[in-house]
Amino acid sequence: MESHIEYQDRLLNKDPIASEQQLEASQGQVALDELTRILHMMGIKAQVFYQEKETEILLEIKGTNLGLVIGKRGQTLEALEFILNLIHRKKFENFKELVVDAEGYREKKMDILRKILFSARDTVLNTHDEVPLEPMAQSDRKIIHLLCRDLGDIISESRGEGQNRRVILKPIEGSLDFGKAETVH
Repeated sequence: MESHIEYQDRLLNKDPIASEQQLEASQGQVALDELTRILHMMGIKAQVFYQEKETEILLEIKGTNLGLVIGKRGQTLEALEFILNLIHRKKFENFKELVVDAEGYREKKMDILRKILFSARDTVLNTHDEVPLEPMAQSDRKIIHLLCRDLGDIISESRGEGQNRRVILKPIEGSLDFGKAETVH
């Protein structure tokens, strides 16, 4: 197995005066190669594509029967992403965050989280009371919190410990018109 320096030299035609920009440009290819190697060691036949953006690199795994790569509730996919990000933080000074997806799982998950949020939001706005969501992974809670912040009529907070940690949705004080009470004689 070649070292990171050997790999960079090979990518950059052994140019000892390689610019920082050239090194950054190789991050996507390095990530693609490492993910492909990990998938091969897992016995998974798939293709990996990448797209470099300004602050992140999207890695998309394409193939059939990628349930093993996704794992229960996306846990394997998150673990792969975590490991790859650890590797890249050590290899690259100007590190770009890696986002790993398989079979469009992340977009499907985002749609599900939006539906959960909007359903619970309706309940909060109708009852003027807090609504607890089911326990969920930290990454899913983060998405819910970000979506809530953009809505502006409810707030969210996390409560609980470990696997029982969940998001609680609450009305923003003063944002709801509770109306005036009438006395009937």
